[in-house]
Amino acid sequence: MLGWFSRTLAVLVLLAAVTLADEAVAQKGCDRFSAAEVTGTNPPIVRVSGLEGKSVYLCGYVIIHSGGTALEFELTSGIGDNCQTNTTILIPRMGIPIGSSLVNRIPFAYGEYTPPGHSLCSQTFGNGKLNTIFYWAQY
Repeated sequence: MLGWFSRTLAVLVLLAAVTLADEAVAQKGCDRFSAAEVTGTNPPIVRVSGLEGKSVYLCGYVIIHSGGTALEFELTSGIGDNCQTNTTILIPRMGIPIGSSLVNRIPFAYGEYTPPGHSLCSQTFGNGKLNTIFYWAQY
C-alpha cells in the first residue's frame, strides 16, 4: 500500500511541476515602452503599430496631467490610419484631474490587448497637457 501511495504522490508532484513550468513559459514579459507628450484635444494617435497576426498587450501605463485645464483620455485599438477602422475601446474615456497621475503596471502580458493586427492608439479631449508612458509587448 505504501508503494501505491508513493507512486501516486510522485505522479501528482510531477504533474504539478509540469503545470507550473507551463505557466512560467506562458508568462510573456513586457519588454517595450513608448512615451509621448500631448497638449489639448487630439484625434486617435498610433502609439504602437499593429503587426499582422500579432496582438499588442498593454502591460501598464503612467498618465500625468501636468497642466492646463480639464483633460480626458481614451485608449483604443483598430486598423488603418490612427485606428479609424474596427475601433475597439480598451480604456474608456476618463477624466484625469489637473496635477494628478494614474499609474498601473504588471510585469507580464496579461492586461488588455488588441485583436491580432490592430494598432494601439490614444486620444485626448480638452485643453490640458498630458505626459504618458505605455508599457507593452507584442506577440
